[in-house]
Amino acid sequence: MLRQVWPGIDLVLIRGPDGAGTSQVGYLLTVNAKDAPLASIRLAYGDYFFDSGLARPTCDVIGHCFVPAGVGAHGGVLNVVAVSATGRLTDLSAGGKYAADTPDLRGVDLNGDGVDEIVGTVNNYRPDYATGVNYWIVWAWQGRTYVNRGCRMVVPGEKVPSGPVSVAGCPA
Repeated sequence: MLRQVWPGIDLVLIRGPDGAGTSQVGYLLTVNAKDAPLASIRLAYGDYFFDSGLARPTCDVIGHCFVPAGVGAHGGVLNVVAVSATGRLTDLSAGGKYAADTPDLRGVDLNGDGVDEIVGTVNNYRPDYATGVNYWIVWAWQGRTYVNRGCRMVVPGEKVPSGPVSVAGCPA
C-alpha cells in the first residue's frame, strides 16, 4: 500500500515495466479495508515513476495525492490526483502543467495548514543547465486548481523554500 488517504481507503501505485531505457506506465488504485478495488486512474504524465532521484508519492489532508515522475534525462512532472472519501479518483494535473527541468517536484505543506503546495526547482540555463542556477517554484491550491505563486533562488542546503516567492522571481 502506498498510504491510507481516508479511513478505510488506501492508495496503491502500480508501475512497470521496470528496466533500463524503457518508459513506464503508472496507475493509482484505491482499495477498501478488505483490499477490494474501488477505482483506478492511469497517470497521464511522465516517462518513469520509480527512481532513487524522485520524491516518494504523498497525500495531504484534503486527499490530494502527489506522484512525481521523471521526464527525459533530468526533467520532472507531478501527477496530482484527488481521492474522495469513497475512493473515487480525479486528475488535477492540469495537462501536465506542474513540470520542471529537474526531477525535484513534490507536494509539501509549507505553511502548516495541512494542504500541500507543489514545490519544485527550475534552472535558468545560464550559461547552460550544468552551471545554471536553480530556483524554487511553488504552486498553491486555490479551491479548484493550483496557482503559480512564484519562484526564488535556491539557497544551498535548503530542503524547501525558506523565504517568500514571487512570480517576478521566476527565470525567463
